[in-house]
Amino acid sequence: MRERHLSRKTLRRLIERDSDREENLLLLHHLAVCPACYRVGGYLLDLFEAGAIDLAFSSLDIALARSRAEAPALLARLERYSFPKALGLVRDARRFRSWGLAELLCSESIKRAPESPARAVELAELAVALALVLRRDEPAEESWLEELRAYAWAHLGNARRVFGELRSAEEAFVTADACWERGETNAGDVLGYEAWILCLKASLRLAQGRLEEALALLDRALGANEAEPLRGTLLINKARVLEELERLPEAIRLLEEAAACIDPEKRPRVFLCARQNLLDGLSKAEEFERAESLLAEVQELTRAAGSDIDLLRLAWVEARLLVGRGEVERAIVRFREARDGLASHGIGFDTALVCLELAILLLREDRPQDAGALSAEMLPIFVASDVHREALAALVIFKEAAERQELTLDLAVRIHRYLLRARQNPSLHYEE
Repeated sequence: MRERHLSRKTLRRLIERDSDREENLLLLHHLAVCPACYRVGGYLLDLFEAGAIDLAFSSLDIALARSRAEAPALLARLERYSFPKALGLVRDARRFRSWGLAELLCSESIKRAPESPARAVELAELAVALALVLRRDEPAEESWLEELRAYAWAHLGNARRVFGELRSAEEAFVTADACWERGETNAGDVLGYEAWILCLKASLRLAQGRLEEALALLDRALGANEAEPLRGTLLINKARVLEELERLPEAIRLLEEAAACIDPEKRPRVFLCARQNLLDGLSKAEEFERAESLLAEVQELTRAAGSDIDLLRLAWVEARLLVGRGEVERAIVRFREARDGLASHGIGFDTALVCLELAILLLREDRPQDAGALSAEMLPIFVASDVHREALAALVIFKEAAERQELTLDLAVRIHRYLLRARQNPSLHYEE
């Protein structure tokens, strides 16, 4: 009897039968105490101890969890190849036919988007291609596969949005919606994808200037069954929309709530986003005392988990706080540092906003010539970056007023307010 050990066939039969929690616990205990049996089914114990399955596991739970555990190694192999080669592998090579790899490609697309939008698009395209080649029972039924395809298409739409291709992003979400309807009608939100898909779609609506639609999508996401792990992210995104709707006090309250939902150890980047956005909102609301109390924390978080662009956005906020302290000359230097850095990254709209804030400061300090001199520096930067035509026309008005020595604080404030609204609405005209 002591020499009788589990075979793969026996283990598969045990997994596929409807065992209760107590029987599953005994199986896991057996794997823990018998080295020979662990060699056959140790992956099951490893998945349980990692929290990937619970005691009520089924064969489908195990298959999904195992594919997710193996996905990082598959992704590392894919990363060795060019995009065309990797695309061929996910379509044709059996070893890459993995549900977990499709999900991981989606999450990697999100991670890469801020620094490398083009790579984010490639990763999402790989996820879509992989979701399309998976077939029923690999490892789930067709309804579940439709939901995976919706998830992958939504990530492709998001990557295209970040890349600036709003039309093709919309097309990807149309496909995602169709897949989701086919899957969810029969299965419900069995995989917990709905909240995240709605969140990504809301980001597209924000980029399109369809703010009320974005707000409605985020409220739906917050009400979805599986929204809780994403609650912090959803609140951050909702705060962004509220700020665009000029509801800054509400946005600040949501950002304070968001930080309380996020574990900074597990999700340092998202926690940084919540705190940095809160600092930014407080500085815009001229709540300088509250902002100053938060500044040291955000500086430390940004140095630990932020990118170069995060540091530049922090410099922008620091400039506002220096204004609040009355340290005008230091604020001017900090505004210029933020402007030059953002311009070097080709982030034209934010560069324009920094320039306008600096011009407003100079005009309030009764330095119209210095404010006017900014216009000669601004226009070449904006022509070469991502500032759309209507916004560029408003900046030309600013430049021409400076050249005529007719630049006023009122004009600078009006153009600044226009740019804040036009960032999410390229068709919005500037009107005197």
